[in-house]
Amino acid sequence: MATIPLIRTSLLLRFTDFLDQVGVPTVKWMERSPLSPALLNHPEGLLPIVQASALIEQIARAEGIDTLGLIVGQRTQAQNLGDYGLLLSRSLTLYDLLLTLERTINLLNSGERVRLFWQEDAVWLQSHLYAIAKNDAPQSHYFSLMTHLSMIRMALGHQWKPPAVQIAIKPNQAIAMLTDLEGVHVQYDTLYNGIKIPKALLNVPLASHHQAANPPSPNDNQLYTSAPASDLVESLRQFIAALLPQGYPDIALAAEAAGLSIRSLQRRLAASGLNYGAVVEQVRFKLAVQYLQDPTLKLTHIAAELGYTDAANFTRAFKRWTGLSPRAYRLLSRG
Repeated sequence: MATIPLIRTSLLLRFTDFLDQVGVPTVKWMERSPLSPALLNHPEGLLPIVQASALIEQIARAEGIDTLGLIVGQRTQAQNLGDYGLLLSRSLTLYDLLLTLERTINLLNSGERVRLFWQEDAVWLQSHLYAIAKNDAPQSHYFSLMTHLSMIRMALGHQWKPPAVQIAIKPNQAIAMLTDLEGVHVQYDTLYNGIKIPKALLNVPLASHHQAANPPSPNDNQLYTSAPASDLVESLRQFIAALLPQGYPDIALAAEAAGLSIRSLQRRLAASGLNYGAVVEQVRFKLAVQYLQDPTLKLTHIAAELGYTDAANFTRAFKRWTGLSPRAYRLLSRG
């Protein structure tokens, strides 16, 4: 991979909300992972898909919820996906929706590629979770398939079933027992997850355009400017920002998220005149300046958000960057 694949936090929130409802201690699970529970407070933020997927698979196995991704995907609606969901809801017809998904999925998940595969009388909405090993992450594949089906049903209704689907994992009882796919031809162990849609249905308008005279508009500018980066260095910065609240993010985690060895990641950074420690410092400095603009944030809180064990370590680092203490910088910036 030429970048670190990232997802919007709103996707992980779909899982944590459901797990909280059924009594699973998601905060404790996250505290043991590289992902801080505090990230859930920012639905439009970004998370590394590799670590987020690993967390979901671990919880599903430990809690015995083999159908977790299927259940959560079934319950996911456009309004659960923040500004990206609003973007999809603005589509006029099913055809418009499918084209929007194909063009813009990277705004929600840069670890997934969506394409439309056209046949004589049908079109397949296909998605490839290229950042995740097929049979190591069944819940992510379940979720992708069922979420896309939920989006299609914005036009075709909640009871609509496709004539066929593809799922990029081996045959299993979870899919076979799913009521939503009862009577549907299922192709297993495919390269893509896919949903077959008859061409005759493509001009059906979205239900949202019948129900709301003035549907809410997404913050398009924010949606695009905060999207997962398409280059390695910038996506690494986004990765580091996501993991800092849990402490200094180990380079091994970054390499894993990028699908590279540590040495390969170091070589690629060196080609850009950087090293991993320098990128961490850049991210910490940028966030520190941002946080210090808020007079309500205590230095101990800012230090923790930046991955420091205490405020003294943060103060020493900030003095090294600026020649000023955080308190002095805050006073100076107020004018």
